[in-house]
Amino acid sequence: MGGAAKAAGPDHGDRACYSGAETAGQIRARRNRAVSTTTATKPLGVGDAAPDFTLKTIGLSEVKLRDYRGRHVVILFYPLDWTPG
Repeated sequence: MGGAAKAAGPDHGDRACYSGAETAGQIRARRNRAVSTTTATKPLGVGDAAPDFTLKTIGLSEVKLRDYRGRHVVILFYPLDWTPG
């Protein structure tokens, strides 16, 4: 059989385990580009209609709030485990 795979880390030149891996800096830059700079003029109250917006899923497909009109929606913002935040 083939040789053992080498793990990324200081002993291996900090190489990624797979091709195309992003560095933490690249992930932060991509995340910052994805954040909208639009600000609401006032906070929403209970029962107010939310403005339409588009978000990208972890699989990078786009999801629009309007696609869920008339349904209950819960939006969870969770940083990826390997990102700073």
